[in-house]
Amino acid sequence: MTKTELVRILAEQIGLTVEEVERVIDGAIAIIMDSLKKGDYVQIRGFGTFRVVKRKARIARNPKKGEIVPLDDRYVPDFKPTREFKQMVIESLRDKILEEKGIKNQGEGESLN
Repeated sequence: MTKTELVRILAEQIGLTVEEVERVIDGAIAIIMDSLKKGDYVQIRGFGTFRVVKRKARIARNPKKGEIVPLDDRYVPDFKPTREFKQMVIESLRDKILEEKGIKNQGEGESLN
């Protein structure tokens, strides 16, 4: 789903104009980005936490040339879903995942991770 689709669907669901919904979403994204730029986190209960995490220095390889490239420590944005949100996604996709794995009608106790 694109941002445009999200805005259109949300506008239909809550009865606001597309322009109003787009301003709200743009504002929310700007606040999240500003918080992360400051090193803060944004926690949305029932959904997850946007945060900045430090990635350790490592050696990588340029796939085109095959040469070794050292990468310094760096900070990257990260999203960690809540346990409940993650479980909801897993359960809603259970049949599709099992079908892709070639498993049919498995019990609820099967792990899909």
